[in-house]
Amino acid sequence: MTLSVAMFQRIAGFAEHEDETVRFEFIDGRIGLRKVINGNHGALTMWLVRQCMRARPELDLNPLQGIKVEAYRGGRARPDGLLAPVDHFVGQGDWADPHGVLMAVEITSCDAETHERDRIEKPRAYAEAGIPVCLLIDRDHRSVLVHSDPDPRDGYRDIHVVRFGGKVVLPDPVGIELDTEELRQYLDTEELRQYVDCPPGSAPRLPQAPSTTEKPRSRSTETAWPSPPENSLGSSASRPGT
Repeated sequence: MTLSVAMFQRIAGFAEHEDETVRFEFIDGRIGLRKVINGNHGALTMWLVRQCMRARPELDLNPLQGIKVEAYRGGRARPDGLLAPVDHFVGQGDWADPHGVLMAVEITSCDAETHERDRIEKPRAYAEAGIPVCLLIDRDHRSVLVHSDPDPRDGYRDIHVVRFGGKVVLPDPVGIELDTEELRQYLDTEELRQYVDCPPGSAPRLPQAPSTTEKPRSRSTETAWPSPPENSLGSSASRPGT
């Protein structure tokens, strides 16, 4: 049985009414449970809200708004943040149209679903919806991935990877520079210990976009990206089709 968007919204609405800590998403025709965030995750979100407010006071980074995603707006997602003009979401209800949204934000969580959900499915859904920029803060890999140049078939064609500690510029229409040095304080305890214990000269494994010689991968065969060569960190990586 294929679950319709209308049926999902009824299920999600009932569950969220019964338990306000529960949040559901609907991506690739499947219901997903949005994990309740911990203190570090929430504090990182608010840090990013402050950075956006300071740099672009005419914009709001909304950490609560749900959005219609995927081709034909057939999915429903709850990003960690949506950047849009002030009051853009007024009157749009639980699931806003992506038109006019400048950036979607995802922050990885410490759960088994974070790889498939935050690194693969949701960036692809945001690209299909035409959101210009997707910012992924990957606490596991101690890196920031800036996705841009969305394509409805290939996903984001450009992925810029910066390890925590460097500066990253979010491209137009966002136009904000972030100092990722400050992100280290929001690693969870186990992650922080692993980071500190990392031997001098070594680097944690970072995800990387496929090289321009690779063919686009289908949804059913998508796998984790290989580690980039040491001299590629902080540089742009293009998806096929650029």
